[in-house]
Amino acid sequence: MGSFIRLTSWAHIDWILVGAILPILGAGLITVSSFGVLPGAGLFGRQLIWIAISLVAFFVLALFDFKVFQKTNVLVGVYLFVLALLVGVLLFGSTIKGATS
Repeated sequence: MGSFIRLTSWAHIDWILVGAILPILGAGLITVSSFGVLPGAGLFGRQLIWIAISLVAFFVLALFDFKVFQKTNVLVGVYLFVLALLVGVLLFGSTIKGATS
C-alpha cells in the first residue's frame, strides 16, 4: 500500500496547471451567474459544488502513484472493462434524438 500512495509533499503537483485552471473556473462561474434571471437560478450553486468536488478529487488523486500501472496488467484490465461498458451501451442503450445512452 505504501508504494501506491505517495506520502510526499504537494511539490509534485503541476501548480502552473492549477493556476491556469482557476481563472477558467472563475470565468465559468461568472458566466453561469449571468443566467440568474432565468428560472434555473440555482445553476451557480450547483456549479460551485461541482467545482469543489472536482478540486477535492484532483488533490486526492494527486496522492496516488500511477506508475504502478506501468508494471502490472491492471491497466489492460481497466481498458477491457471500459471497452465492455461501451459495447454494452451500444447493444443495450436507448437512442433518443440521435444519442445512445
